[in-house]
Amino acid sequence: MGIREAIFLPVIGAICAIALFRPRIGLYGYLWFALMRPDIVAFAEGAYPYSLALAIATAVGAIRHAGRSTVWFRNPMCALLIVLQVLIGLSVLLAVRPDLSAERYTIYIRMILVLLLIPMLITEAADCARLLLVAAFSLGFVALKFGVYGLVKGGVDLQSGYGDMLADNNFLALALAMVIPLAWHVRALSSSVPVRVGWLAVIGSATAAVIMTGSRGGSLSMLLGLLLIVRRTRRKLAFVALIAICLGGAIYLVQDQYFRRMETLENVHQDASAESRFLHATIALKMSADHPWLGVGFGGLNYSALAPLYMEQRDGRLTNHVAHNSYLQMLVDSGIFALLLYGWLIFYAIGWLGRSAARVRLVHPQLEAIPLAIQGALIVFALGSTFYSCQRMDLPYLFLMAGAAWRGVEGRLWAAGSSDTAEFAASAESAAA
Repeated sequence: MGIREAIFLPVIGAICAIALFRPRIGLYGYLWFALMRPDIVAFAEGAYPYSLALAIATAVGAIRHAGRSTVWFRNPMCALLIVLQVLIGLSVLLAVRPDLSAERYTIYIRMILVLLLIPMLITEAADCARLLLVAAFSLGFVALKFGVYGLVKGGVDLQSGYGDMLADNNFLALALAMVIPLAWHVRALSSSVPVRVGWLAVIGSATAAVIMTGSRGGSLSMLLGLLLIVRRTRRKLAFVALIAICLGGAIYLVQDQYFRRMETLENVHQDASAESRFLHATIALKMSADHPWLGVGFGGLNYSALAPLYMEQRDGRLTNHVAHNSYLQMLVDSGIFALLLYGWLIFYAIGWLGRSAARVRLVHPQLEAIPLAIQGALIVFALGSTFYSCQRMDLPYLFLMAGAAWRGVEGRLWAAGSSDTAEFAASAESAAA
């Protein structure tokens, strides 16, 4: 056993033990592990079921708060997510080949069950701030790890992924693009200059890392995240100058490979990878027409097995049989109603969080950073997920449930009256500090 593993294992054990009595701490630990993947850093990947242990300990600890589970039915975001799980579960039971859906669905539904604890356990402004800090810190670590490494090495080709959920360069790029608006708004929760500078370093590293992945969809998502910040910040010129330095430096280091990759956006039919996306979109629509209500089975493997049957001719370029689009993948895997619910959840949350930020801004401007951070991450995902099959990815569900938790917090704020606003804001700032 190495030194890193010797340190890592007791930390996981301690979090599990604390989670039995303080399930909110267990929830933070579960998210930290899922997003940062400290087992990879400790060279202990796959040695033990760390995530499952954290999930079980948190769930056991949450039993004492079972009375709060009514939020799952009172909060529309939670209720819609649960209905979506019913449809996805039926698509697994009635899949063309249920065995192909079983393993991925087991991992997915375990993740959903833990994330449903977020609106149940996150009930105060400080809790929301800590939740976002855990997510931003964990993804920020990944951004710094890849971004700084690439810059120090004078430019690298980041084609590998990071853990199970960020399995390739495209998923890694999307996650790093999502952390850009998240880190910017979490930065606003702190008054510490070193901390705020640190979040800027995360944004710069994430920008550089996305460039080095060569991901076209990731680059477009990153630009959207940066534009959101430019639109929302008062110091537009300073931020644009900072990003220009990060973008320019990263592109300069990998300019040949990056520009070759981006040139395919001009004529996607000349690039095998881009062309396959159009071909698979056609296949997914044809397959969904044959299985419209519950799809062929959640998880993507049923689609992969059936895709060759829908090809007019076997194309050697189509070796990775996925729809390359989260919305189409949800449609073909779990049916039209699952797609409608999935899309409605994401875009309803985005719209509601924007309105929430506007309301909170009138009472205490600093608190608007919480809904804006969640909204920014979801906006970037909504675009980026049109290029990849991310319907099993944990990040959108995490931010959807964070939005659901914030909905409850905001409701209690208005119920308490504006006289409690200063205390409400102070608790969020103390958490960020």
